[in-house]
Amino acid sequence: MSKILDVANQIDYINSRFSEGARLTVQEIHNELVNQGFTHVSIKTLYRRLATMREKGEYASDSEGRWFSKSGQTVLLPSFITSSENVKYINIIKNLVDSLQGTPVYEKASRLFGEIARVSPAEKNYGSAKLDSPSASSRIIFLGAPANNTRDSVWREIFEAMEKNQYISFEYTKPGSSNSFSISVMPLQLIFDNGIWDLWANECKSRKNHLYNLARISRITVKQETFILPDDFDFHNETTGSFGCYRDVEGTGPGKTKYSIWLKNGTYAQTFAKERFWGPDQSFEDNGDGGIVLSFTGNQYRPILRWILGWGSEARPVEPDCLVEDWKKQIKEMSALVE
Repeated sequence: MSKILDVANQIDYINSRFSEGARLTVQEIHNELVNQGFTHVSIKTLYRRLATMREKGEYASDSEGRWFSKSGQTVLLPSFITSSENVKYINIIKNLVDSLQGTPVYEKASRLFGEIARVSPAEKNYGSAKLDSPSASSRIIFLGAPANNTRDSVWREIFEAMEKNQYISFEYTKPGSSNSFSISVMPLQLIFDNGIWDLWANECKSRKNHLYNLARISRITVKQETFILPDDFDFHNETTGSFGCYRDVEGTGPGKTKYSIWLKNGTYAQTFAKERFWGPDQSFEDNGDGGIVLSFTGNQYRPILRWILGWGSEARPVEPDCLVEDWKKQIKEMSALVE
C-alpha cells in the first residue's frame, strides 16, 4: 500500500473511532492503528496533526490527555490534502472509483476519497471559485462494462489472504460445467477487467498460474500457511493484456505467437488499431491490397479471434494459419444462420 493511501485509511479509521464518541490518548490512537496493520504511523506525527487541529478549533483534549472532536466530525489533515492541486486529482481518482460501482471495492473507496476531498480546506477554496460551473475534475469520467454480481465475501476473503500472503482453497466451477472441484492456490493478484473480477493464482499441485473467475468461486478457506510472493507474480509478465484478462494456457510469455491482421483502408477498424498499443514489436505495413497489415506477437488467441470477427468485413486474419481457419469456420457458421 502506498504511503498516501495508508495515511488516508488511517484517517478513515480514526474518523470512525471519534464518531463513536471515543476519547483517546495519542498512545492509544497509535496502538490501535498499529493493531489495524498500518505501517506509516508514528506518535510524533499523530500528535502534530492533533495539535494542528486543536489550533483550528476542531479538536480538544481533556485533563487526562484524551483527545476528542469538538464538532463530532473527526478529520486529520495531512499535507497532501491541503493542496488544491492534489485535491483536483483526488476528485479524479474518485471518478475512476465510480467506474467500479457494483463491485466489492466500490463503497469503501468511494466514501474514503469523497470524504478526503470534502473536508479539505483546499477543496472549499477551490469550490468557492467554481461559480455555477462544474469543476474540471467532475467532468473527467471513466466508462466500462457494468460489473457482474461477484459476492463481497469472496472478494474480501481473497483480498485479506493476499494482504498476509496466505494460501487459500475453494470450490471452482468451470464455464459450461455444473460440477465444481476443490483446489488450493497461492493468490497472486485480483484483476478487474470489463466488469469481471478474476483471481490470478498459482495452483499448488501443478505449480502453474491460472485465472479464476470470482463469480465461479465458492466455499473459500483461508489457510494459516503463508508463502513468499515470487518476483514474477504480476499478470503483466504473462501478457501485454491488450485483449483483456486472458492468456493462452500453454503460453510461456507475452510474445509467444506472431499475429498479422489485415485492416481495410478508410474504416474505423483501421483507425482504431492505429491509435492503440498491441505489443512492443507491433508494426503496420501497406500490403497493396486496399488495406494495411497490423502485426504483433501475443498469447491471447481467443479474444484476438473474437476481436477480428467483431469488425466484420473491415478485418481479416493473415497469420497464423490456425487463426485463419477458425475465422473461416466461424464465418461459415454465421452465414448458415441467415440462409
